Amino acid sequence: MNKRTEPVKSAARWDETAIDKAYEDLLDSVGWILDQIMLTGCHPVFVRQPALSCFLELLKSIETELLLQWKIKLEKGLDVLFLRHKEWFNKELRNHDGFFNAWNLFHREVLKTAGSTVNTRLSDPWKSLLLLTISDKELMDNCAGMTSSRTREEVLKPVVRLFERLFNECPHHLALSFLNLVEIGSRNRPQLAPLGQIDEVKEELSIPSVIGDTFNELLKSGDWQNIPDRLIDFWTSNSGGKFSCFPAFVMESESAQQFVLHGVCPEEWFDFNDLVGIERNRDKLIRNTRNFIEGRFSHHVLLWGARGTGKSSSVLALMKLFVNEGLRLIEIRKEDLYLIPRLSFSLREKPEKFILFCDDLSFDQDSSDYKHLKTIMEGSVINPARNLMLMATANRKDLVFRGDLDERQPEQKQLIDEKRAIDDRFGIKLFFEIPVFKDLERILFTCADKTGIKYDNKDLIRQFRKFSQLNNHDQPSGRTVRQFINEWQQDVSDESEN
Repeated sequence: MNKRTEPVKSAARWDETAIDKAYEDLLDSVGWILDQIMLTGCHPVFVRQPALSCFLELLKSIETELLLQWKIKLEKGLDVLFLRHKEWFNKELRNHDGFFNAWNLFHREVLKTAGSTVNTRLSDPWKSLLLLTISDKELMDNCAGMTSSRTREEVLKPVVRLFERLFNECPHHLALSFLNLVEIGSRNRPQLAPLGQIDEVKEELSIPSVIGDTFNELLKSGDWQNIPDRLIDFWTSNSGGKFSCFPAFVMESESAQQFVLHGVCPEEWFDFNDLVGIERNRDKLIRNTRNFIEGRFSHHVLLWGARGTGKSSSVLALMKLFVNEGLRLIEIRKEDLYLIPRLSFSLREKPEKFILFCDDLSFDQDSSDYKHLKTIMEGSVINPARNLMLMATANRKDLVFRGDLDERQPEQKQLIDEKRAIDDRFGIKLFFEIPVFKDLERILFTCADKTGIKYDNKDLIRQFRKFSQLNNHDQPSGRTVRQFINEWQQDVSDESEN
């Protein structure tokens, strides 16, 4: 007889009662989770979330094989069961749709989803994923009955019990428990890569940690009983998920009609105290943004002027100032402006406030892309989302280049008026001028003070002028100052090391 199918001769030495209990316990655990996913109405949530969808398939494959092995054991005994173990193990190692592939897909998706978040204050990727999911209002609204006449709290109670069980259930341990049973007959058990940990993000005041601040105290204490009430309160001002983990997003088109928002945390945060010489613009920006956040009348904003004068930095400074009050930034490229209607529709029900930011915005004479902006500005038949404000930067006040059009010609004047109309829809236009040298000195000293390096004022000015001349900065700006400071700081560091 072929050794690969030969019955195991040592079945008698195994405790059959212990094996029975191991099968029953694992079947009960897996079965309860699968049943509750259906009974709570969470199945659509698991299907829509890639990592949880993989987890669902993994559970189904485990349950299917467990039931088959349990039936073999009851009907034919341990020896035949052990043969099944060997057959399963040999088959699954090369099965592209089998258990090991399901685990690898699940492993990858969990780390990709949970590891890409800025801060949930949980280093365990599985727990971080669950917290992201249950806090995501859009996902959880897919639960059966969540929008029915029953109260949200009543619907959430069984959902929260399911997530509490999953939160305390280690998928790696669950998978190993299954493999431990198969190992009895196969006499082999491959190692499954554990989920590991997420690199913890350093706490910074400017990074929103809404999810962590709201839930982690309860999670650490194990007091899940109050989670439904906390979720309902949380959803009044937060939509959860990625919008509570990232301060900013980059919008990227996936197809002609679809887009994706990639969460990012700016590499450098700016403070208005660092932006010297723009005090009047600063005050107008802050007042308008405060009105926007509080639901009062506010304007779309155009920041225009010379390069390197602090336009984009002012937008980032606004984010730092208001990020913990629910302000989020979405950066969109000019070529993706046609997706604005879909973006506006997807955000209109969310409690957060969004700045739609387009950097270096301008249009060619023959371009008609500017018409897409009307969707979120005045003059569109579509009601714009009230929580979306357009903020753009440009080098000139007239966004649409008019070329050689002559206003004295009626037909050309009409075309000019059409192109000018998009500029007029910005209620606030702020001019950023190139700073005079006295302002540059103030910016220079402010940036130098932040490094903590001692310096002589006259010597620093001399070095800055030399840097500007050598690098052909004929009209140095605040950006030039930051470039110089970075090089100067490195030079001082190198000198101290030598």
